[in-house]
Amino acid sequence: MVGVVTGIVWWVWQPLWSDGSVAGAVVAFGTAGVAAISPAVIHDRGLTRFGRVWRSVGALLGMVGLFIAAVPYTTTEDFEWNGWLVGVIVVAALAAAAALAVARGRARLEPLVAIGVLAVAGLMVLWDTGTDTSDVDLADWAHAATGVVAFVGLAVALVAIGTLRDNPVLTVIAMIGLVVFTTFRAFSVFAAIVEGAWLFLVLGLIFPATGFLFDRAGREIAASLDDSTSEGAPS
Repeated sequence: MVGVVTGIVWWVWQPLWSDGSVAGAVVAFGTAGVAAISPAVIHDRGLTRFGRVWRSVGALLGMVGLFIAAVPYTTTEDFEWNGWLVGVIVVAALAAAAALAVARGRARLEPLVAIGVLAVAGLMVLWDTGTDTSDVDLADWAHAATGVVAFVGLAVALVAIGTLRDNPVLTVIAMIGLVVFTTFRAFSVFAAIVEGAWLFLVLGLIFPATGFLFDRAGREIAASLDDSTSEGAPS
């Protein structure tokens, strides 16, 4: 645990020491998520308890990176490549390649999901819609919708992996992350166009709907996994 925490803090801190931009933070957190999920898959061959730790940390890092990328004013401004950022990308790529080579079956999806999260986060940063929250146009709505869909998709993926791996920590991370993200996005988007009591009325409709959909998705995933297990069991 000391090694994991220290290594992840150093991984994120060191590149940002040279490049303190928000885009650099997305790269640092995203690559850290890939680098954490990869050893979790490799640990399936042994030391599975370490695998649970790496998988939980990787899920948290991936959600943080995607959260930062989905913020409207996250752009490539002041971003500069440096040796540390290139280094973390190379190490993350090598770790993912090792995980894909070692993993079998559905376990290969985990590093692919982490890579996909990093790719989507990078595209969200490159998609600059401006920073003026007083003028929300169609591009801003499209950017916000894309971020919401990507974040909800990641949350559902974490629920599925947590169910498959019997790791409830992933479900907790997905639930808390979705609540925080939904709250932040609702205020950052709707507060610019809805005023007064109507804002809280809109939020009152969004929050229960999000919770219902998340709970329903979790139940559907669990039921599907139970059915597949029952069909594959010997009679």
